[in-house]
Amino acid sequence: MEILDIYDENRKLTGKTVNRNQGKILLQKGEYVIQVKCWILNDKNEILLTQRRKDKYNGGMWEPTGGLVITGETSIQAIQRELYEEIGIKASDKDIEILKSFRDEHFFRDIYIIRSNISLNDLSFIDKEVINAKYVTISEFEQMINDNQINEWNREFIETYNNLNKGL
Repeated sequence: MEILDIYDENRKLTGKTVNRNQGKILLQKGEYVIQVKCWILNDKNEILLTQRRKDKYNGGMWEPTGGLVITGETSIQAIQRELYEEIGIKASDKDIEILKSFRDEHFFRDIYIIRSNISLNDLSFIDKEVINAKYVTISEFEQMINDNQINEWNREFIETYNNLNKGL
């Protein structure tokens, strides 16, 4: 079970916490937690996706590495922890670039990117939340969304990806 800090609409700590229980987070109106996500792109502009263990929330789905900021962590610390726990990658602050940050119903969502030729053979699934990984092209990524292999909310990355790769 993870304990998460609760923030107000201005991303200020409220002093309250919430337990994350089996993928569910119960928040009141005006309460937020921080979610982090990291898109990894190689030199071919392929996207690294990981597959969640089948018995987990959204089991079997493909996604970028990510998770929630736990109590006492910063956003960057959280994505570094998730990258290590899920795929065994130790990323320094200089390896990770913030793409965007936004707020929606109950989340501040911080989206990061790493541009690196990480070999699939170098990945290790330390916390066993992830069972597989692969690189896909943007067209394969879109098709996977259409085939319900990737959650629809990941579609937002397509515009970001296209903007990142203009002129390449």
